[in-house]
Amino acid sequence: MPSNQISTWMISWSIIALFLLGGMIPLVAAASRLKPGRFTYLSLFLALAGSITITFCALKILIEGGHLETTLLITELRIYNLPTLALTIYIDRLAAFFLLLIGSLSSGISIYSFVYLRGKADQAQIAGAYNFFVISGVLFVVSSNAFFSLFYSNVQRLRLGPLFFTNTMRTPMILNISRQ
Repeated sequence: MPSNQISTWMISWSIIALFLLGGMIPLVAAASRLKPGRFTYLSLFLALAGSITITFCALKILIEGGHLETTLLITELRIYNLPTLALTIYIDRLAAFFLLLIGSLSSGISIYSFVYLRGKADQAQIAGAYNFFVISGVLFVVSSNAFFSLFYSNVQRLRLGPLFFTNTMRTPMILNISRQ
C-alpha cells in the first residue's frame, strides 16, 4: 500500500473507532448499573473528537481537491456462492461537502449536549445512540458499495428513533376536555 492509502486507512479506522467506543462505553456502563455521568461525558468527548477529525479531513479534501479511496474491510462469503463484499470508501469533493456538514453540525451538537444531557435519566442511552447515528451517517456518505450504503442508511434510521423519541412514552399526554 502507498503511504497516502495507509494514512487514509488509519484515519478512517480511527474515526470509526472513536464513534464506536463513544457509542459502546455509556451503554455498557448503563447495563452494568454504573453512574452514567462520567461515561456520558467521555462518550460526548469522543463524539466531539471524531466530529472535529471529520471536519478537518473534509476541509483538506475541499481545499486541496482530488479524492481519497481505500478499502476498509473485505468479506468473503463462501455460503451459497454469495459475492464478496468490500467496504470501500470513496471521498470526492461532493462527499467532502457532506462530511463537512455532518462534522461541523455534530461538533456543535456534541458541545451543546454536555449541558443538555446533565440531569437526564437516560443520558447514557442518548449519548450512545448519538455516536452510532453520526458514524452511520458518515459511513453512508463515504461508502462506495450499494449494499453498505443501504445498510448504513437503515442503521441511521434505526438510531434516529432513540434520539427523537426519548421521553415521549414516559409522560402521557392528558387532554382536558371540559363539557359545556
